[in-house]
Amino acid sequence: LYNSLAPPIREDSDQSSALRSRTPFAYDPNKNPEYLVFEYCTGFSLWQRQVQTLQELQSSPGNKAEVVLQMIMGSGKTKVLLPILAKKKADGDNLSIVVVPKTLHETVAADMQISSGKIFEQSTEVLDFGRHSPCSVKDLLQIKKQILEVRADGNYLVLTPKTLSCL
Repeated sequence: LYNSLAPPIREDSDQSSALRSRTPFAYDPNKNPEYLVFEYCTGFSLWQRQVQTLQELQSSPGNKAEVVLQMIMGSGKTKVLLPILAKKKADGDNLSIVVVPKTLHETVAADMQISSGKIFEQSTEVLDFGRHSPCSVKDLLQIKKQILEVRADGNYLVLTPKTLSCL
């Protein structure tokens, strides 16, 4: 995609600084290739504020900083930020979980299945568990197996707050 045929550009080279000054990206494509893939596949351009939000929401391993952000409708929470964050967090070692209100659960899960599948070839797994769910040893082992497979395959779960609290 981006500069795929050329040899890598060293960060300290004149070519690298010239490339940064001439590109219309709100990010460095060499450091965040997922952003570039997202833009290419969707036709969307990431806004500077979206890139800043993605950076705020991505904590480094071991850093358990909690971040709460309020964003207006139409700012790209579902169509832009969630698919990219789900991809970046689902690295095979960490379990990526998207928690959405019950009223939006089906819609967000369907939207993310389409976008994540198309863009990143990533599956969305929906897990619904509650007070009245079957909870035999066999059922719980099946849930455990599903969660471990989701993590190992680099996919993510979409849950409601109720499911998260019941697990």
